Amino acid sequence: MQSSPAPSEESASYRLVRHRKCDDWGRGLLLWERDGKRSYQFEDGQVRVFAEGFFHLLDPLDDDDEGLSEALAGLASRSGSGRGAMPVSMSFEEQVGNFMDEYPGGFEGDIWQTRHRGRGERRPLKRHREPLIESAKANLKLQDLQGLAASERYGELRDRIGSVLRSSDLVPKGKLDDFHRMAADRRVATALIDVVEHEQMQAERFDELRASFGAAGCKDPGWALLSSLLAIAHPKAHTFVRAAVFEVQAPIVSLTVPMGARPSAVTYPRFLEVARSVFGRLKAEGREPADLFDVYDFMTFTLRPVERTKTSEPAKKRKRPAAAAAPKPAKPRGRARETEEAPVERDFEEDREVYADE
Repeated sequence: MQSSPAPSEESASYRLVRHRKCDDWGRGLLLWERDGKRSYQFEDGQVRVFAEGFFHLLDPLDDDDEGLSEALAGLASRSGSGRGAMPVSMSFEEQVGNFMDEYPGGFEGDIWQTRHRGRGERRPLKRHREPLIESAKANLKLQDLQGLAASERYGELRDRIGSVLRSSDLVPKGKLDDFHRMAADRRVATALIDVVEHEQMQAERFDELRASFGAAGCKDPGWALLSSLLAIAHPKAHTFVRAAVFEVQAPIVSLTVPMGARPSAVTYPRFLEVARSVFGRLKAEGREPADLFDVYDFMTFTLRPVERTKTSEPAKKRKRPAAAAAPKPAKPRGRARETEEAPVERDFEEDREVYADE
């Protein structure tokens, strides 16, 4: 058995643990982490909550035992005692079925490419991912950012990154305003450059990004702002996080995410694990996403309440749309067009968008 790490270490985020003094409890699965506490479902059927001063009693185990994780997640869901653990809303097969009903060509099909990636659009919408990724490549060149920092043009560096975020639908306007209002100093510039330079997000790097924002006046950057910076810089390696979506998705792939958790180096890997798991399952079925933006948009669409309701309908009542895309409606002109943000994809627990997790 491994020795227990200090609670502040990244390894403390292990999903599976065993209490070193209560072997008869069996192994435990992390259900949530918030307010300095963690909740675990144990094999003896009990859910137990531990304060931070007792984390050292929980020895981490091998996280690769998917059968055990699935069994414990199911136990927590059936008992209703998880105190925030989300029940399984549908099977992954049903989720993919809902996706294929709407997008019969999959991620490479014309409907998905036009609606989500922005293929062929001369005037892209904020939800389109390809223009966002291209903007990030053009404006976040490492050498250019390092040059701005070397000449102490920290405000210009911050605003350059902010302009990329403003071209997307990822971050609420209030958070973007906070980002632009925060003091631009060397610490913030260094943290932002580290995100762009290093695809591997080390624990200390993530926490320094959050801490530097706080010290500069952006006191509560939240999931949307912090994770969007990772995602636009490295869309194949990092995911945008909207906690409400991941809380529903996690149990479908036999994982858990800490409910109501604040952004940190301990909690972010749990959300990233969910996105990578969905990516891997889709790839195994021959429906490989282009990147983790595709994964996030797949989750957001298929987990909308209307899509989850479909899973209770008999299959014969579900109508599959024709493969051909419907003719595009006329596009409104001017500023009004900015609000055309695919309403069918944006009604996922809309009351949480501005944000329960922010």
